Amino acid sequence: MPKGGNIKYQLFQAIDRGFKPGRSKHSEIDKHHDIVYSYSDRNALKDTASDFAKYLKTQHVRKLIDITPENCSDFLKSKEGKISNHTMKVYKSRLIKLGKLSSNYTNHRCDFRAELPKNNIKRSDKEKIRTLAMKDTDLKKSLSYINPKSEAHIALRLSRSFGLRVSETTHIRPCDIRLKDGRLFIHRSKGGRSRVLFCHTTDQFQVLSELKAYGENKGTKAQKPILTIKNDSVNRALQRALDKVYGKDKNPYRAHATGVHSIRKRYATERYHDLRLHMRLSQKQAFGIVSKELGHSANRTDLFKVYIVEE
Repeated sequence: MPKGGNIKYQLFQAIDRGFKPGRSKHSEIDKHHDIVYSYSDRNALKDTASDFAKYLKTQHVRKLIDITPENCSDFLKSKEGKISNHTMKVYKSRLIKLGKLSSNYTNHRCDFRAELPKNNIKRSDKEKIRTLAMKDTDLKKSLSYINPKSEAHIALRLSRSFGLRVSETTHIRPCDIRLKDGRLFIHRSKGGRSRVLFCHTTDQFQVLSELKAYGENKGTKAQKPILTIKNDSVNRALQRALDKVYGKDKNPYRAHATGVHSIRKRYATERYHDLRLHMRLSQKQAFGIVSKELGHSANRTDLFKVYIVEE
């Protein structure tokens, strides 16, 4: 039996024990369900494990061998209405994988099978309430209610300038910023994917310069995130500010999944129309560039209506 540590540590150890980079699951006749084949799979499993560990802590579960299928089902139920049906199924699959890895790690059968909630919000329903692109006037007004020296203020400006997810704004490290050639490296974001973004506006270069200076003043180490604010804190700061702009009962962005997603839509729409107008690119070419900058693949044409507002 492996030594202890908190539940998150134990889950991470189980994942690392099963991580076998270089082996190809496609070339193996018998698939090994207690093996993690790629870096992206390992990162995705750790993301889910970290989230699962937070839930288990509230249930006072301290050991892998004490986790039950009921814990797993209740964890998924706690996500009800917050994630799509597709994501819910992904979580279920990852829990099963974590159970097999934990069994191998502890030499004890760990059953992490879970029941899917029956009344989870459908993906199509959720996407209908994620359609509003934030007006720049609304963002400017809301930022006036947030301390300009606060990390929430910096994170929101980064999101608007580069179309970043809130989780990406809070994970930028000093080593990710190259002011000399106006380059920003997004390290292992959603799905374990990384990408490089380039400054094509003075505002992008300005906010990146301010972020780098902020990190230098804090003495942030090269491999550590510059901003230490939590993702939820950024979203809450934005919603509080928007409530002050509109009034809590009339805030049009409160019904949307997150205000930051509305900011990403504004960036995507502006960038798309700029590429169409000034670069003379086709719709497919322009959105391919935008999609990649947002952290998706260039051929995600299904996301066009999700991100682009025809104005």
